[in-house]
Amino acid sequence: MNVSVIIPAYNVEAFIEKAINSVLQQSQVVEVLVINDGSNDGTREIIESITDSRVQLLHHSDAVNKGRSASRNLGLQNAQSDYIAFLDADDYYLPGRFDLDEQLFQSHQEISGVYNAVGFTYLNLETVSQHDLPEATTLSKVIEPEHLGVELVRGQYGHLHLNGLTVKRNVAMTFKFPEHLPVAEDTIWIWKLAFNHLLLSGKLKENAAMRCVHETNIFNNTAVYTQYEQAVFKEMLDWSLRERKELHVIEMFMERLFITTDKNNQGLGKLFKVWCSTFMKNSRLLFSNLTWKYFPIHYKRKSIKNKISGLWN
Repeated sequence: MNVSVIIPAYNVEAFIEKAINSVLQQSQVVEVLVINDGSNDGTREIIESITDSRVQLLHHSDAVNKGRSASRNLGLQNAQSDYIAFLDADDYYLPGRFDLDEQLFQSHQEISGVYNAVGFTYLNLETVSQHDLPEATTLSKVIEPEHLGVELVRGQYGHLHLNGLTVKRNVAMTFKFPEHLPVAEDTIWIWKLAFNHLLLSGKLKENAAMRCVHETNIFNNTAVYTQYEQAVFKEMLDWSLRERKELHVIEMFMERLFITTDKNNQGLGKLFKVWCSTFMKNSRLLFSNLTWKYFPIHYKRKSIKNKISGLWN
């Protein structure tokens, strides 16, 4: 098994050396693509000081900061190995990161990827209650590959992190990370992958990698995630329509888009805009039962009725 690991790096001089060394310790890794995303600290110098020939330093053409999505996409364009994995520059792999993945790819030729649990390590989080912090990003049960996409969106059994995912290169190349979103871009990429390809569970109770949470990343910045919540579900709704997914899948994203729009008190005008942009451009939806169900006046009336009913229960 040969693996290319893609690491987007922006102003991570305190973490990048440990991240790269944790990758180089994995025997399956033949290529480490580090994308310096316009760093203005010592990140570039640290990367260049690593003499292992497997490490390749890449830059955007104009050497400016373009974000994690653009950096990962650049890494995908340059990767040469049969398998692709990712690592955030302030995180690190644990020993044996790809050992089980290698076995599963050999014994299950039909699968496109393997996912594993990713643990957390907390650094100097003085402003965050330790009771609010999870131990790992993983799933609480094994989910059959054909149901994984739906269950990830529902979130009932947990979530996946990009650090724990290994994907065949020819599959990884079929999706780009959305460059217009500064957050949740990895979630979108994983969801699309899970809906279109077979992903098998690897380590769910034992961590394959560690995610470092510190004051300078956005792990606990809920305001940023809330700001882009609508954009995430709009991206997935548009994608599910283009891919002609089943109506129940399309409705999953539509329901969440309408809920987030309504939750942000953007009024009937915004709901009408969302409804029109969704239904009037898609005859398949326009002649389905979803047309009336999500018609803004009907939807808003039902939403108010449910809220009133909830007050009495």
